[in-house]
Amino acid sequence: MIRHLLAALTLAIGVIAQTAVASSPASASLDLVICPAYLNTTYTPGLTFTERPTSFNTSGALGPCVSSDLTHTSGTYTAEGNGSLSCVGGSTTGSGQIAWNGNRHSDFTFTGAISLRPSGETVLVITGTITSGDYTGHTLTEVIVLATTQPTDCFTVSGLTSVSGPLVFTIT
Repeated sequence: MIRHLLAALTLAIGVIAQTAVASSPASASLDLVICPAYLNTTYTPGLTFTERPTSFNTSGALGPCVSSDLTHTSGTYTAEGNGSLSCVGGSTTGSGQIAWNGNRHSDFTFTGAISLRPSGETVLVITGTITSGDYTGHTLTEVIVLATTQPTDCFTVSGLTSVSGPLVFTIT
């Protein structure tokens, strides 16, 4: 399973990096931050195989980041939101903040969609906009592998209440 998670992260980093470079006009300056991370997320109520209104809270650490400057090399991440979610699909909206090293921050809003990949991992893809702080107006993209050690919780009445997993975070 770890091998699948690492492969998914490697693929995600490559796709995001290529997209960022390909979508930027040659004359535009490219502010780019790419960060690996690991997040912990809780869901209320827990996720089942039926989509239902759900809220979530997530937090974790970013880094080491590859950045266009040295003030964005690591940080912490928090976000919250809600949507119609299940263990295998759904959509969400929310907001969050990155607290960068050096007492800097980036606040953001986002939308996201969950999908089940052929290899069995559930992946959440989030896109949004930095609304204040560093990188205001820039786009953020996150690809999160929602790994669970308790996949059978999706079959229970209370559902899957927490997941942890790797993340690739980019700002372009």
